[in-house]
Amino acid sequence: MNLPTKQADGSGRFYEYVIDNIRQMIADGELQAGQKLPSERELAEKFNVSRVPIREALKILEYMGVLDSSPGDGTYVKNTSAQSLVSKMNFSFDATADTIRDLLELRIVLETFAAYHAAQRRTDEDIASIQKLLRDMREISRLRMVASSLSNSSGSATLANSSMTKCTWTGSLPPCTTSA
Repeated sequence: MNLPTKQADGSGRFYEYVIDNIRQMIADGELQAGQKLPSERELAEKFNVSRVPIREALKILEYMGVLDSSPGDGTYVKNTSAQSLVSKMNFSFDATADTIRDLLELRIVLETFAAYHAAQRRTDEDIASIQKLLRDMREISRLRMVASSLSNSSGSATLANSSMTKCTWTGSLPPCTTSA
């Protein structure tokens, strides 16, 4: 673990280094939901920093909903969702072309990461389900093309696909709704 060096722009703070390391420990499964973190002293020794950046990092991670601190009991990893993390973020920024581009790039990175991990964790049932959905989508597309060629004087036709999707055609391509 390389300690950060202070940069001219103020980056390279020790608490950021601690946050990054704790985040990595959670991502690697070294720390799991419900697990108690080592004491501040042990973390300070592990990351070769004083207890001050440890405390700062723990407070930030607690605010973000990643950790839960109980005085006298310790700090625990919370079972967090993306929704709870996003709700803690402050999105008060000016929407410029640069920030929009940056957000789109971030989205691509996150979606790529999520797709990679979803592919790693997929099951045979997941593959079968995706294949069925793909077949259903192709069938709906085929039915829509048939519906568009069935133009009649009343301009209305109803098509159903395997009792899951019902399309009502009224002269233009219909939105399909899922029926239970």
